[in-house]
Amino acid sequence: MRVPPDFFEKAFTDARKKPAYPALESIVRCVQASATMTFDKGEQVEAREFEHLRQSATSKALRHLFFAERQAAKIPGLSKDVALRKISSVGVVGAGTMGGGIAMNFANAGIPVVMVEANDEALQRGLGLVRKNYEASAAKGKLNAQQLAQRLDLLKGSLDYSALAGCDLVIEAVFENMELKKKSVLGWVKSASPAPSSPPTRRPLMSICWPKPPAVQLTSSACIFSVLPM
Repeated sequence: MRVPPDFFEKAFTDARKKPAYPALESIVRCVQASATMTFDKGEQVEAREFEHLRQSATSKALRHLFFAERQAAKIPGLSKDVALRKISSVGVVGAGTMGGGIAMNFANAGIPVVMVEANDEALQRGLGLVRKNYEASAAKGKLNAQQLAQRLDLLKGSLDYSALAGCDLVIEAVFENMELKKKSVLGWVKSASPAPSSPPTRRPLMSICWPKPPAVQLTSSACIFSVLPM
């Protein structure tokens, strides 16, 4: 089979459009070597490209990700027979780009979500963005009318932290400001937790990544997940 004169030139041009993936250009170079060089010289090109990729930042990142994904599932002290906690409802504090994306993730899985914001303008903007994203997916044929309606029906908005009281999981997604994040999480704890005289039906779980978390007693049955800059 004859290769068109500009075949490799176009292939290199396409590969260079994605500089974060150096393997694409290396693949083209190896294929070019196989078509234009002897077997021995082609092997040398392949070996050189492989070593180049092995030492690249992309390769190191992918290897890190590979082992990190497996290590993340191994929690020290957690028995393998521990039953998974059922997540039937989720709350998201913050209706910005990140909060909306998180909410859509759970709605896509069929889990009801309530997004809480500080003011109605921000809340409506967040809900509107989510609707716009879903409608864009529907326009591309990725969702039908029924699926679109189902997902939107699973999403609710509120200006009151108490709307999070019945959630099994609460995810903080407010603006990247430490004090604002602390205020947000503490506001939920104070507003949504039942009185100490009303014991939770399930063991509470609270996970907040603060260097020095405040002394707060969580009495609700929800799990808070908050990622804060250290």
